[in-house]
Amino acid sequence: MQRLFGGASASKQQIVDLFTGSETIEQRVLIILLAVVIAPAAEEFIFRFFIYGVLKRYGGAFVGVVLNSLLFAAVHTHLPSFAALFALGCCFSIAYEWSGSILVSMTMHALFNSVTLTLLAFPDIFRQ
Repeated sequence: MQRLFGGASASKQQIVDLFTGSETIEQRVLIILLAVVIAPAAEEFIFRFFIYGVLKRYGGAFVGVVLNSLLFAAVHTHLPSFAALFALGCCFSIAYEWSGSILVSMTMHALFNSVTLTLLAFPDIFRQ
């Protein structure tokens, strides 16, 4: 998305800069813990369990998915990633809707963040 909308000079999300700039293994472990455990649990509870539930109740599932995903993307405050975060939010919301379990979207979110951090951790292997 950055290449498509912003070219090579597009900014990175703050968490990406924090992770790639970390100097100790302790810093990386803390970031991994936050990104793979804490953030998915907190964000999925807030966005899917609470906000999506309210939006679905008053606007239906489609409106709930779209508005919830827009909010999810907006809260991450990174314009070059907005479309990708919106699509990701839609996937998480649909998974939650279909499964009826918040654990499904939490697991998907944790896996997404894990893969992203793995790619960032090995820049010599995976082109950034």
